Amino acid sequence: MKQTKIPIYDNIQNMFVDAWLVEDVPLDMIAKANAEWIRIRQQHRNHCRQQGLLCPEHSHWDWDEKAKRSESLLLRAIQTRFGIVCQNEIQGLMIVEQMTEFAKLPPDKGKPLLYGRYLEAAPQNIEPYANPRKFLGGGRFFIQITAEFSMAIGCKGRVGLHALPQAEAFYRANGMTALGCDVAHDNLRYFEFTSKQAQEYLKQK
Repeated sequence: MKQTKIPIYDNIQNMFVDAWLVEDVPLDMIAKANAEWIRIRQQHRNHCRQQGLLCPEHSHWDWDEKAKRSESLLLRAIQTRFGIVCQNEIQGLMIVEQMTEFAKLPPDKGKPLLYGRYLEAAPQNIEPYANPRKFLGGGRFFIQITAEFSMAIGCKGRVGLHALPQAEAFYRANGMTALGCDVAHDNLRYFEFTSKQAQEYLKQK
């Protein structure tokens, strides 16, 4: 487990506080967070059913299952788990995958990229679960980390991912290029950073 100190914005105290970016988040930490996230999501699902509202599209995710799967012999060598930890709680989780997908945009078309398999902020940091949200900027920081990690593994910043419809605006706002919907991935829209886009994104941070 590798830890790096990072700043994160505390939306309640209106100030930046210290947090930790954790690489290879331990399974027991994820299991603890997952249990709490599932509890919060279930309460919200019950509320949505009563009010006739739509639930967040990722409300069925089970991070304990995803993390354990990433430890399998098949995935251990290609998947990396990242987490943002603050006040002894996980504030966001991400799993990335290397050397399994290839760029679709010129001039990088056909070159290997870092693939964002899953990304989620903790319920206390996103609407509609929390208002006001506790910490801000975790999602944008994860985008930054994907570009930096892509650089580190030799993919020169190239990043690709498929987004749930409710998350499409977030990736557009962070400068990723939206391509078509991919029938091979549940008809989700595919987004990509070229090497040049990633470098320009990192200059802004």
